[in-house]
Amino acid sequence: VKWFTDARFGMFIHWGLYSAAEGIWKGERLRNGNNYAEWIRYRNRISREEYGTLASRFNWNKINPEEWVLLAKKAGMKYIIITAKHHDGVAIWNSKTSDYNLSKLCNTDRDVIKELSSACRKHGIKLAFYYSHWLDWEHPYGWDHNQEITGKVTDDQYNRYWQEKVLPQLRELLTNYGDIAMLWFDMWVDYKTTIVKKEQLEQVIKLIRELQPNCLINSRLGLTVSNPDVDFETMGDNQFGAYFQNYAWETSGTIAHSWGYNALENQWKSTSQLLQSLIDNVSLNGGFTLNIGPRADGSVPYEGMRRLDDMGAWLSKQGESIYGNSGLPLRPGQNDWGRITTKKIDDSRQSVFLQVYNWPLDLVLRLTGILSAPQRIELITQAGKQPLKFRQNGPLTHI
Repeated sequence: VKWFTDARFGMFIHWGLYSAAEGIWKGERLRNGNNYAEWIRYRNRISREEYGTLASRFNWNKINPEEWVLLAKKAGMKYIIITAKHHDGVAIWNSKTSDYNLSKLCNTDRDVIKELSSACRKHGIKLAFYYSHWLDWEHPYGWDHNQEITGKVTDDQYNRYWQEKVLPQLRELLTNYGDIAMLWFDMWVDYKTTIVKKEQLEQVIKLIRELQPNCLINSRLGLTVSNPDVDFETMGDNQFGAYFQNYAWETSGTIAHSWGYNALENQWKSTSQLLQSLIDNVSLNGGFTLNIGPRADGSVPYEGMRRLDDMGAWLSKQGESIYGNSGLPLRPGQNDWGRITTKKIDDSRQSVFLQVYNWPLDLVLRLTGILSAPQRIELITQAGKQPLKFRQNGPLTHI
């Protein structure tokens, strides 16, 4: 898990058949206020056949997964998680298990996952896969929330979906694309409240441990972080840390609102907000996986590229205060001027970084909660490090 807790910042990519709908179906908006464009097949009750016709909108002359990898690298991100199969059940690689995959639907011999894995290796970025194991709107026995009303799928039928599709597809992903850093599952409730059985989850864990023993597994497999087979906790969507945790955890979040590309998106977050979300999480011993939703031609919205470039510019100078850093188990929000991140130098010394969001108008930074005497305090500026005067009185340090 150490590489993951050192990395702190990664890229999520939501890209699939839904990217070509862009949150609109036959002139009608997504039929749900949550505006998650990747849910359009379910929300707008689109048939399997009609949904498949979206494949004609993909422009394979323009799609270049290496551009996503370069964008991540420039942004200071250390890993990429891509939606290998989202809830719509469409594999975005050339899956032998199911013909309902992007390569077959688009009638191309290209395999996006293969290209992405080569680009990640070339540029030193770790590759991970999102795989929707619980929900699958394509397989006749996969789960969707309509079943809660109709109750059509039996345990035996669901197990057929599991054995026919989930396990063979995970085997493909874990066998054909080199080292996989993590599998990111998306059951946001405890498995006991769903149709999924413990034995089925154990089959998945066994498969991963057998084929890729170093591959991490997130808590949204459907288990709690206290389970020894869960390597890190994934918080709710865009749910940031509230207090210091002494285990590995992360938030997956969006630059705007939707995860998949939405043509009507208008809720872009500022760079400052996104940077502070990253810093806040690191100060509580967590990480941040930030999503892009490319269009069907592979292009990333300008607003998203700008945010990532700006974050990368900051990290290229201040990354020493983020990568490999944790925080201090103080009361959350104890220092109203910002957050504290910290990194061990050796057994007896550590660097403490004060991440200042609001400079006090009287130019005295009041730090509380640190008892040990600092060797020195410096202001990190563009021109270099500038020593600052300070005085300490018990847990209070005035800088």
